[in-house]
Amino acid sequence: MLLKCLYEKVGLPSPPPYLAISSSSNKPEAFLNGVNFASGGAGILDSTHKGECLSLNKQIDYFSILYASIVEKNGAVSAISLLSNSIFILIIGSNDIFLYLGNMKITPQQFLASLISTLQLQLQKMYNLGGRKFVFVGTGPLGCCPALRVQTKTGDCNAMANYVLISIMMQQFLF
Repeated sequence: MLLKCLYEKVGLPSPPPYLAISSSSNKPEAFLNGVNFASGGAGILDSTHKGECLSLNKQIDYFSILYASIVEKNGAVSAISLLSNSIFILIIGSNDIFLYLGNMKITPQQFLASLISTLQLQLQKMYNLGGRKFVFVGTGPLGCCPALRVQTKTGDCNAMANYVLISIMMQQFLF
């Protein structure tokens, strides 16, 4: 929904989902104006909702397949030119945090280190495939969402959830 609103604000049509037209024989042309690899419930970590959605790594795998198709059809120079002028919008991370909060077997710092190192590798893969312009949409105060507020005795924001999120945000500014 957030992405749809974003596209409407800038006057662009919402891009088609990759899986909806990935079997098309004309797929390089079908995706030249944008594609959506998103999967509800996905996370940065492969373990987030494993088997229920497409992880970010799987989405990048599909992007790699599309990249190869564009190179094959239009050549490497054209593919790099197209992708270097494309905008990659990532709305990711909140599902990882939700699952971590439900099963805190490691410290927030360890969780953060795992999340950041995994995301760095994923972004490097996207960069290697021509991505240059990235937009990240933040998660907001997850401890104030209804699912976590009902877990508190007073119905107030879940302080631990917001603490973890703030710790993550502060660490990101240090990298």
